[in-house]
Amino acid sequence: MSEANLLEIQQVSKRYVLSGGRPFGKPPTLQAVSDIDLAIRVGHSVGLVGESGCGKSTLAKIAAGFVPPSMGTVLIRGTPQRDARGHVRRGRRKIQMVFQDPLAALDARLSVSAQIDEALVLASGSRGDVAERRNALLGQVGLNPELATRLPHELSGGQRQRVVIGRALAADPELLVCDEPLAALDVSVQAQILALLNQLQQSMGLTLLFISHQLSTVRYLCDEVVVMYAGRIVERGTTAQVYQAPRHPYTEMLLSTALDPRQKHVRTGSVVGEAPNPIALPSGCPFHPRCPRAQLDLCARVRPELQVVEGGQLAACHFA
Repeated sequence: MSEANLLEIQQVSKRYVLSGGRPFGKPPTLQAVSDIDLAIRVGHSVGLVGESGCGKSTLAKIAAGFVPPSMGTVLIRGTPQRDARGHVRRGRRKIQMVFQDPLAALDARLSVSAQIDEALVLASGSRGDVAERRNALLGQVGLNPELATRLPHELSGGQRQRVVIGRALAADPELLVCDEPLAALDVSVQAQILALLNQLQQSMGLTLLFISHQLSTVRYLCDEVVVMYAGRIVERGTTAQVYQAPRHPYTEMLLSTALDPRQKHVRTGSVVGEAPNPIALPSGCPFHPRCPRAQLDLCARVRPELQVVEGGQLAACHFA
């Protein structure tokens, strides 16, 4: 396997200016992601996890080219994703995105065949053998070709997500960005979609960026795990490192409450406190109000940097 990086995110931040606030003052801003550095090697799968509002979906959309960063650079095989004017360069189809809600992602007025055929023709520039290629693609994602005439509302949630995945694969992507693709599905169906993504990644050599709010769902699928909190990466390591010896207390909290969709097992643990307000983050380490290790004279004053810790992974904690 090549060790070359397919995707590189360099010092990326995203800030949104919000409406409202005082009439003559500066409008409030929301810092969705801050100073993110992330590289994904060709053929590898990386899981990006964290609670709702941590910035993981924003980062996914930046990686896929749907949202421009406020600062920083995204490289695809060493080439900037955007040109000097900020426009996405040609070839974005090599990165495809699978969204959380398959019903919203599909056109309710078009049949399965129409939506996949359009993607196939757009990618290849040819309508030759499009029905044969579509049927092969449907089989690849575990769907009977007879479903091609159906509209999205005539399919189950799991079938719709398979169609969304198939439509993404029609573009022959190198990188598949999956933004919470299991969240709208029943637990039993989640396990099936996880197995499908794993099989596709292995058979096609896809590079995956898989976003989830639960660590357990990435254990089965991903080579590496990246944990985000309040817009920043707080831990990164191989799946074995993060699961067997987590170094950040937030990672430990996520693991203590993890649900495994394949085993239907919940660990004994609870979420402590609430995620911070992204408009008014705590000083110092943003996790310190919820952290059992926090020492206020340090943690409330100084934000820890992401650095290599014992065990080999990266963690942003004064006591890692």
